[in-house]
Amino acid sequence: MKLLTNLSSKMKKCLIVSLVLIILGMVFFFFPGINKTVDYTGGTYLSVELGSDLTEENYKENLNEIKDVLKNNGIKTIGYDALEGNYTKTSIVIKYKDVKNVDMESVNATIKSQLEEHFTNKDYLVEISYYKLNKAQSVNNYLAILILSLSLIVAAFVYMGLRYRWLAAYSMIIGLIHDVLLTIAITTIISFTGLYLFDENFIVIIVGVAFYSIFNSMMLFDKVRNNIKRETLKNSDYFEIAEISLNDDLTRFTVVNIVALIFLLIFGIVGITTVGSLAVPAIIGVLASSYGCLFIALPLWAAFNSKIKRDKLKAAELKAKSDAEDNEM
Repeated sequence: MKLLTNLSSKMKKCLIVSLVLIILGMVFFFFPGINKTVDYTGGTYLSVELGSDLTEENYKENLNEIKDVLKNNGIKTIGYDALEGNYTKTSIVIKYKDVKNVDMESVNATIKSQLEEHFTNKDYLVEISYYKLNKAQSVNNYLAILILSLSLIVAAFVYMGLRYRWLAAYSMIIGLIHDVLLTIAITTIISFTGLYLFDENFIVIIVGVAFYSIFNSMMLFDKVRNNIKRETLKNSDYFEIAEISLNDDLTRFTVVNIVALIFLLIFGIVGITTVGSLAVPAIIGVLASSYGCLFIALPLWAAFNSKIKRDKLKAAELKAKSDAEDNEM
C-alpha cells in the first residue's frame, strides 16, 4: 500500500506553502531585522564571582537574584547566562544588551554596587566585574554564510551530477536551496518569540542543513536510480517511479530523521545556554530538509523528466506528421 501518492499535486501545494513562509521570513529578516544575540548588537559582559559559595544546587537561585537586580535597573534583554570558572565553576556570567538613550556606564556601576550589597548581606564572598561588548561585524558573518553555501552548492551539484543524472542534480540543488531558505525564514520568525537569538554559530547550522539536505536526497535518489533500471518499471510514468521509490524507502527515511530529531531534542534539553539553543534552528533544518526532499526535490525530478518526455513525444509526432505530409506530396 502506498502511503504517499499524487506527488504532483502535493508538490504544487507545498511550493505555495514554502513560498509564503520564505517571503514572510525574509520580511522579518530585513524589517525590523533578525533578533540577534548580545555579541551582534553590543552590550555588557557581567561576571559575578562567588567562589566556593556558588554550587550547582544554588546556581539557579543566585542567577534569578542577579536577573532581578538587572530588571530593576531597566535591563530587559538578557542574551546569555552561564556558570563558568576554572574546574570549580565559581562564577555566574551574564551578557545583556544596552538600553537605548541611557548612560550604560552609570547603570552598570549601579548594578555592580547593588549586587555587591546583595551578596554581602548573604555572607557571600563576592567579586564583580564587567566590560563592554563591542558590536560584531555581522556583515562578515553573512558573507561567510553566502560563500560557504555557494561553494557547497557548486561542489554538491558536480558530485550529484556525476553520481546521478543531471536532472536529479538540478532537482536536489533546488531542494537544497529551498531547505536552507526555509530554515532561515522559520528561524527568523521564531527568533521573535525569544526561543532563539541569532549568533555566529548560525553559520554552522546553515552549512549543516545543506549537508543534511544532500544526505536526505541521496537516500531517496539511490532508490530512484535502482528503480529506473527495473524492467517492470521501464514504461512507467516518472511520477509513478518517484512514488514507488519514495514508498519503498519511506520507513528508512522516517527512522533516520526521527532519530536525528530525538538526538537534537535531547541536545537542546541537556545542552547549556548557547550550545543548547543551537538545537532550535537545527531541528527546524531537519524538518525543512525532510519536507523539502519528500515534497519538493523528488517531485521536481519527476516533473522535469515528464516535461522532457512530453516534449520529445510532441517533437516526434510533429516530425511524423511532417514526414507524412512530405510523402503525400
